[in-house]
Amino acid sequence: MLSMTTSTAHVALYDNLADWEFGHLFVELRTGRFTGHPWKVVSVAGSREPITSMGGLRIVPDMILDDLDPAHHLPSQRPALGSGRPTVA
Repeated sequence: MLSMTTSTAHVALYDNLADWEFGHLFVELRTGRFTGHPWKVVSVAGSREPITSMGGLRIVPDMILDDLDPAHHLPSQRPALGSGRPTVA
């Protein structure tokens, strides 16, 4: 079970995304085996409509972009580098 202090990874969803690219990352984040603590993985898209990946997987987003708190997303990757915050390109 995730605690109240669990870090959150927001994953962008879009039609035709390459579904094979994120499987290993999600396992490591959710289990905490690599990071030392489990992360909550939240999918984000432009609308609440399901998206379809290149492999045909239909995914319903957990939230839409408008729901994101601007204080918690990175406007660019440069400020995050060296800040101690995990950054994914």
